[in-house]
Amino acid sequence: MPNPFSLTAIKTIFKIARYFDKRSDVFDRDKISNILIINTTAIGDTLLSTPAIRALRKGFPSAHIAALVSKPAKEILLENKYINELIDYQPRINLPYLIKLPTLLKILKSRKFDLVIVLHGNDPDTAPIAYLTGASHRLGWEESRLSFLFTMPVKMRDENEHFAEVRVGALSNIGVTPDGIDLDMPLNAEDEEEADAFLERNNLQKGLLAGLHPFGSKPYKWWPLERMAKTGDYLYKKYNLQPVIFGGAKEKTHAIEMANMMQVKPLIAAGELSIRGSAALIKRCRLFITTDSGPMHIAQTMKIPTIAILWSTSTQTGPVNKKSIVLYGKCNNTDKILTSCTEGVLVEDVIKAVNKFMEGEALT
Repeated sequence: MPNPFSLTAIKTIFKIARYFDKRSDVFDRDKISNILIINTTAIGDTLLSTPAIRALRKGFPSAHIAALVSKPAKEILLENKYINELIDYQPRINLPYLIKLPTLLKILKSRKFDLVIVLHGNDPDTAPIAYLTGASHRLGWEESRLSFLFTMPVKMRDENEHFAEVRVGALSNIGVTPDGIDLDMPLNAEDEEEADAFLERNNLQKGLLAGLHPFGSKPYKWWPLERMAKTGDYLYKKYNLQPVIFGGAKEKTHAIEMANMMQVKPLIAAGELSIRGSAALIKRCRLFITTDSGPMHIAQTMKIPTIAILWSTSTQTGPVNKKSIVLYGKCNNTDKILTSCTEGVLVEDVIKAVNKFMEGEALT
């Protein structure tokens, strides 16, 4: 994130450029044939944007739709049938980024996009990139400190609406109607084979799986490992479900730590599979217990019954499917230390939710 001095300098430069800009702001949807979506976010936020992408395609069935994507976003959108093209983006603003930026901007400008859409952008460069593509029409976050670079700044935060709904609703500004908020992540044969190979390596080609994911993008989103461990043991003893610990390479050590707390031997998928391979394995789970995280949204995409342990009372990023039970923690301090926001959720609470699913009460 730029410091206040550099941000002021960036604003000044772009405001001067905007003053002399001769591009027309008059939007005519009939003249839109080439669209760029800027999606530089991670797994969860990318999945929450897929209902908007689906609606966009239905609103502009003949348009060429490209997406500028980060590495994890590319994994999510790889088989998305509503997008024609994926363009790689380096999300970290460092020296390699600055070296590659002129080439990227040259490529984007040469494509002559009519419309650029930023549905979510934590990165400070998304608004400038949208502007520098040369597109006449640019829809993006009203909350951005550089929102003056959008021709259609739209409010993207509403405490009363889920983020998926907000993003779909934002497209009403260009005449696009909603098409539900189901999340999209089609898998291919290679993804399924990766999951099959993992199960074969672990001698578990048969049997029912239960996915466990106690981790999160921030420490305060984690659920205590010992509690998830006890839950995994219960799933095996009560319902004969084989626990599988999901996560990324960074969580593998913690996954092993959690496995050592358990009486039953779980499978450790953390750090063993790609994002898409993990999605294929999640698809095979009878039940998925997770924190507010990318894997939670993947489970939602695969329509897997989900018990979500969320760190606050916010409903903006939670599950979108009916086959979900949400258990809310609450932050009691400003430091948000490890698990401080989920400690209010007890093992007994999760077991009660498990029983509802396994006995069919939550599926009717």
